[in-house]
Amino acid sequence: MTMQCRAEVAPKGSLSMPPRLADLPDPGDDLWSSLAAQLRLLRRLANWSQERTADECNVERQTVGAWESGRNRVPREHCRKLDRAWGTGGVLEAQRHYADMYEGGSVIGDYIKDERTSRVIRLTTNNVIPALFQTADYARALFTARGINEVDEAVRKWMERQAIFRGPNPPNITAIIDQAAFFHPPARVTMPEQVEKLIDLAQLPCVRIRIIEKEANWHIGLDGDLTIFTANGAQRTYIGGQLGTLPVTSAKSGDLLEVIWEEISEVALSSSKSLQLLKMIAKEVV
Repeated sequence: MTMQCRAEVAPKGSLSMPPRLADLPDPGDDLWSSLAAQLRLLRRLANWSQERTADECNVERQTVGAWESGRNRVPREHCRKLDRAWGTGGVLEAQRHYADMYEGGSVIGDYIKDERTSRVIRLTTNNVIPALFQTADYARALFTARGINEVDEAVRKWMERQAIFRGPNPPNITAIIDQAAFFHPPARVTMPEQVEKLIDLAQLPCVRIRIIEKEANWHIGLDGDLTIFTANGAQRTYIGGQLGTLPVTSAKSGDLLEVIWEEISEVALSSSKSLQLLKMIAKEVV
């Protein structure tokens, strides 16, 4: 018997998906690739050429091609402009927002959400100033030292997180900072402004900054950074180290870290003495 192969024909009225071109990003790779693929799809559904899209955004055609291939990231303002032009209800800008938020992985995105919604934040850091307290220049120097791409965009996102201080009901934040953070800055030129910002923040009613002096003996806080968020009676705990920020999902581990927080707190100066020390440090870093 001779077997005959028949090409399958899609039923009438159904969508036939073309194969993905090799030079286009796989939307399943990450949120940035998904944004690039979505941009290309929506442009084609709108029956726009890359040239027309470029004219709308006042850029070169090659720039649109770079957005769609994932080589470059489409700026937020152009996502908003194309959403309006194509009547897509803000989906591109929303996709851009979440790609920004979860760039470091879902853990970083969850951390930032918890940071934004918590009523009480307790954190310890060893060798860096906490992100919520950094100046733009300090953050820029830190990102540059770490080899982060698109430093200006990273700094913009970092500074946006500090909007929680300007809200009508800011969270109560207690930060314990090892004095070593002042000895090993990403760039010494950033420290005068950075220390002045810490002094200003320390005088806000919602902020308590406590310093662990350089003369202190070894303490368990040196094992890594710790952040405890509290919202509506529930706690979310994260630890930091060489592998980045990691969530603590075990209730038993969360309880242990609560005890560790108290042990670290006992080593730190009071907030009033820490403010005095910050003012002394400010004179030294000029």
